[in-house]
Amino acid sequence: MAEKKVVIGLVVKVDEQETMQILTATRTIKTTGYNPHGDNTQEAMCETVQDGEDYHTALYRGFEEELGLQRDDIRMIIESTSEKFSTRPGNEMILWRPFGGVRQTAGDQTWEADYCCLVVVGSDWEPDPQDGEVSEIKWWSVEELYQALEEDKSQFFSLSYPFIVMIVELLREGKLELGKRLGCASS
Repeated sequence: MAEKKVVIGLVVKVDEQETMQILTATRTIKTTGYNPHGDNTQEAMCETVQDGEDYHTALYRGFEEELGLQRDDIRMIIESTSEKFSTRPGNEMILWRPFGGVRQTAGDQTWEADYCCLVVVGSDWEPDPQDGEVSEIKWWSVEELYQALEEDKSQFFSLSYPFIVMIVELLREGKLELGKRLGCASS
């Protein structure tokens, strides 16, 4: 079975005081006969890349369909970029910065998410799900989400779980400096 190419985008809301809220959505399998893997779990926005589509097109399409997020709503995107390395002829490594990629290589479905990004929206933006794949939206503080990830990882969709963990850890450690990047008053 070929791996499905997927983009992952995690939405973070930041206000002028640098208070952050992270959005997860309850994954709802709506297609009859589709593998129910991860049904009713929390996830970042995950969108399948269609044939002929680049990562950015899939990302914006997914955000619009699943959350009603328009390009104009986005204040900033922090995305992974790749660099290829080779130490000798015939081998090649790809380094993804700053986030890396996620691949599910075993199980009932295989996914490859080489494009992961953090999308920052303003404090007044609220989701408006469009396609029925999202049954519930949840906003978490960084600490609330950290605790939930620690207490019960089974409540999170397997593909987006490692990316969400990475972002929460980076935010807890202050390594992404979102307030500074956005020019917030308290930075």
